[in-house]
Amino acid sequence: MGPPVAARYLRFLADAGLVRRAGRGVYRLCDDRIVSFGGTLEWYVAQVLAREFECASAHGLRIAHAAHGGDYDVIACTEGEVVYIETKSAPPRQIVQEEVGAFLDRVDTLRPDLALFLADTTLRMRDKLVPLFGAEVARRRLAWEATRLERELWRVGPEVYLLNADPDLRRNLGACLAAHFRSRGIALG
Repeated sequence: MGPPVAARYLRFLADAGLVRRAGRGVYRLCDDRIVSFGGTLEWYVAQVLAREFECASAHGLRIAHAAHGGDYDVIACTEGEVVYIETKSAPPRQIVQEEVGAFLDRVDTLRPDLALFLADTTLRMRDKLVPLFGAEVARRRLAWEATRLERELWRVGPEVYLLNADPDLRRNLGACLAAHFRSRGIALG
């Protein structure tokens, strides 16, 4: 999306009363109660999985009494396999090692067939998030090594992937699903 498209979107949002101009090139939400787009991102990812990949999916799940907290952003099922996706709408610089640790704790509790850590950014993963995973893996004494699949898609553990939204969230989700099924010996057409 280039500047003309962004400007058109911002004009639409301003005309709808959702944002207000706060300075040159700066806009703020009109409703100060909105502090995160996390829930919307979870919904969107669940919709992409359902519409584009025909996965049964749910978002914003809270599992009472689950070890390590029962907050699961997106859970899907495809070909009889469970997929867990942790979504992050914050920029990588605001994601800390404790969040990576909590994700791995939830993976350990749920034991999905495939786990994805999705950062909704077009920024590089290798600068901040790959090292965070490396540090957490070392802290847990796991024999995992991050390997790049392509671009900014990383396998950071057995069937555990780190991905961003560049160039396209749908494409990157599909690439991770395809890598998972290929690793299971399932050929994709």
